[in-house]
Amino acid sequence: MPRQLIIPIFLLCVSCPFTNSWAHPLLNISLDDPMMTDIYAFVDRVALKYELKNLLKNQRPYSQETLHRVLEQLSDRQPQLTSVEQKVLAQLSRLISGEPQPLLRGKGEDYQFDLNFEPGLIVTHRTEPADPSGTEFAWQLRPIVSGGVRDDFALFTDLRFYVIPAPLLEDTVRAEIEIRHGDADYYSVGMVPGYVKFRLPWFELLIGKDNLSWGPGRRSNLLVSANPLPMDMFQIRAQYGKIGFQAFTSVAESPEGNKILSAHRLDINLWDRGNLGIAESLIIGQEDFEIRFLNPFTIYTAIEALGAGILEDAQGLSTGNLLISGDLEWYLSRNVSLYSELLIDDFQPRYGLNSYRNRGSKLGIQLGAYFVDPFSIEDTDFRIEYAFINQFAYTHRKPVSTYTHLNRLIGHEIGTDADDLWLNLRHWFSDKVSVTATYERQRHGEGDVNNPGDVYHPENEEAVSRWWEFLSGTRESSHAFSIEARYHVISEYLLKGRYTFSHITNLKHEAGITDNGHELVLTGAYRF
Repeated sequence: MPRQLIIPIFLLCVSCPFTNSWAHPLLNISLDDPMMTDIYAFVDRVALKYELKNLLKNQRPYSQETLHRVLEQLSDRQPQLTSVEQKVLAQLSRLISGEPQPLLRGKGEDYQFDLNFEPGLIVTHRTEPADPSGTEFAWQLRPIVSGGVRDDFALFTDLRFYVIPAPLLEDTVRAEIEIRHGDADYYSVGMVPGYVKFRLPWFELLIGKDNLSWGPGRRSNLLVSANPLPMDMFQIRAQYGKIGFQAFTSVAESPEGNKILSAHRLDINLWDRGNLGIAESLIIGQEDFEIRFLNPFTIYTAIEALGAGILEDAQGLSTGNLLISGDLEWYLSRNVSLYSELLIDDFQPRYGLNSYRNRGSKLGIQLGAYFVDPFSIEDTDFRIEYAFINQFAYTHRKPVSTYTHLNRLIGHEIGTDADDLWLNLRHWFSDKVSVTATYERQRHGEGDVNNPGDVYHPENEEAVSRWWEFLSGTRESSHAFSIEARYHVISEYLLKGRYTFSHITNLKHEAGITDNGHELVLTGAYRF
């Protein structure tokens, strides 16, 4: 497309009403859809470079309405955008204007529903120390139904279905169900996120299953991350200018039984120069759940601090796992931002300045920096993040109240008794072609999220007065280097290849055991 035509076409597209467009304003931009996640990388860039107003960028997923507001603001800054940024805007404007056409579309005066179909293939090859090793072929068959009525009702359902001939490797595709068909040498693997959303006076209501991510971290977040599989939930969300509020109640699962996760978050946009967020979450076994926990405006932390004992049994022992977090991101300039998040799972203040070291004080911290176009290299991003989670964070004396869903951490995926250093460098050669280089160092102590230790016995003063260890026991360390190249048009097609080399010491916490691993992942998908 000639450069001189991009701006007028873009301006025309963002002015189109939603009811005549591809994107319904209430629909979410999925956090784990490879066809759509480049939208988040793009919004991070432009939010920092061009100081977008009233963007609560650290409560994700964004709705299509949020994306629309971003595009509207960027339309006023067209001369400042790089050539690649303008072309990405052109891609997004095609989505807003109803292109590309879906496989099927039903459309009337006040409704529109689309059926897309996305076949694909993910090839993964692994060598030791992965167990199992080998080559896996995951054939993807993915129908997607989305749409809505007027601008106050939206529907989305996404059947992510894979057929995988043996061997079946771990964590190559996100899946809730894995079934081997009798003696057949293949598996059916699937996951079905889906929801309906309503626009009501003062807020939006979501009923269904989706992923959430709260906080400024992009490797992961400490309180609520996109690491767990989507949970069935009721969620309300509202934004009034620079202030946003979210609350949800969901059902999480574990081998010990179902549990209820309820969480609240308040976001404040600080003079368009940064974002402040405070949040709390409570996870509790179904048998201990009470209807009052559904109140989205109850502040669990305050009630517990006042000694109400809503999370205690008859013996005074904790029944629910209450966590709080605060995060701050600040834009130092138009190409540098700094951010942090602090997690408190529990805290014992009676030991003075050493209280944070007590075994009953369960903490996590994340620090990060984000650079756009460093050293004046256009269309380049660099991000560095460090996270530490201490020895007993996310654990609980009652196994059912451990901070997990389907054996995945709801918070940061590195888990308990671990730290992580992550460096990520990405350069866009064009709006379709980019290359990313990543280095990650992870260290894990012998602590385990399913082992709360002896911190829940206050009558045992000797146990309570001891200190947690920094990365306890024999420390497993890994260094991973990866390079990824992709050829991608948002929501249309994706070709991606990633190679990762990893070096692990003290493998599985056995001193002196060292090994290297290699992984090659090739991904191809096309959306009709």
